[in-house]
Amino acid sequence: MAQIEPWRGGDGRDGTTQIRNQALNIMTYCGISGHLTNDHASSETYQLAMYLIDQYRGAYNASLVAILALCRLHKTTITGLLNGLALIAFSSRLDTTVAAAFQSSTIMDHRRNLPPAPSDAPWVRSDRVVGNYVTPCLHKYETELVARIRSRLPLADDASEGRDLSADLQRELWAVSAQNRQEIVDKLEAGLRNDLVGLFKYVTDWQQTMSNMAKKTRQFTWLVTNIGVLEGNTSIRLSDTTTTTRSLTGGDGKSDDNAQRWSIDRAQFGLSAEIPAAAIEFAPVSVAGKGMCVSANWADCAVDETFGENIMADLERWLAQLARL
Repeated sequence: MAQIEPWRGGDGRDGTTQIRNQALNIMTYCGISGHLTNDHASSETYQLAMYLIDQYRGAYNASLVAILALCRLHKTTITGLLNGLALIAFSSRLDTTVAAAFQSSTIMDHRRNLPPAPSDAPWVRSDRVVGNYVTPCLHKYETELVARIRSRLPLADDASEGRDLSADLQRELWAVSAQNRQEIVDKLEAGLRNDLVGLFKYVTDWQQTMSNMAKKTRQFTWLVTNIGVLEGNTSIRLSDTTTTTRSLTGGDGKSDDNAQRWSIDRAQFGLSAEIPAAAIEFAPVSVAGKGMCVSANWADCAVDETFGENIMADLERWLAQLARL
């Protein structure tokens, strides 16, 4: 049975909430609740909200499979779909006077563009190392598109909580999601050409650069960073890791056939609030054969908590609707 299990969510329509920009520099991540501090203000908390799709439903992940099938049918991906859903959610929750257009970002992995590993390096492949080699892929949603989406939203007098996407909105959703995916493909094919990372060598003071960015208008309303699918099942036994260590240090290298095998049933992925860039950050991650967790985080000083929860509630509700189609 296709189900989406809520973690946190909110109700209510807020058409006046404004996303503010603050000069906050130092961030500390503390699970569900964290703190942001700067030279001018006392600590401010930030929020992390998430919902789970098909978690702990045995070996079946009907909702996620159904959503992925729709994505393939419409030539897009989960990442593109989340950008499209976020566009509709923000267009619905913010008035035209507050936001006539939007810009979002998809975080992309640059490790594929790293040079080959040196012969004496302790790693074999540069694209398999753990490192923060990323770049943004920009997505612009012009005034005409946003106005058209808003024109397809239900009138305020007719809107009710729990409203589904109409057929017209679904057509807009899939068109935007497919365009989003194509922009990602184009960015991948471009490699390092016309990429922001090319300017990094000219930055002499990163702390001052980030401080200056925090004082400017925020570049993105939201971003999506998707680390993809984790292979949850493995043939490696728990004792194999200690066996490898022992053999490298002169041990006997024997393994215990009765040792317990390990696996991954659930994954969560969250970010610390990124002050200069996006107001809300969406981070999906899934486990093969299981489910998907979509988390979002934002700084309290930049995004009203109820507004953030309402955006998450919209995405949760619409993903559930798509899973039923």
